[in-house]
Amino acid sequence: MTCAATPVSTFGLNNQCVYNCSATTWADPFSTNRICTTSCTNNGVTKSYGYNDTRMCVLQCPDTYFGQIIGGIPICVYVCQNGWYGNPDTNLCVQYCPQPYYGDPTGNRTCVLDC
Repeated sequence: MTCAATPVSTFGLNNQCVYNCSATTWADPFSTNRICTTSCTNNGVTKSYGYNDTRMCVLQCPDTYFGQIIGGIPICVYVCQNGWYGNPDTNLCVQYCPQPYYGDPTGNRTCVLDC
């Protein structure tokens, strides 16, 4: 089953096309079948992250959110896990901040220009 992309986007959930996915899934427009999924497309060609505010898979997390894989699931987070820092240029969690940034382990663990 493939659900429609137009005129209104729908996604497959429990053998039905729905407008909104459940609270435990994300709408994945990058999957070949346009489904509600528990893990967004991450196949080496397309890497997307679950964004909880919209219940959608996105190619880039919005500002102040960072893409991180947690427990094998790609998701947008506000605070990266311990030992990781939010890179404001890519909106991804990284283990090492690129120059000219420094990893700030306090607060929301982001890459900052000044310590």
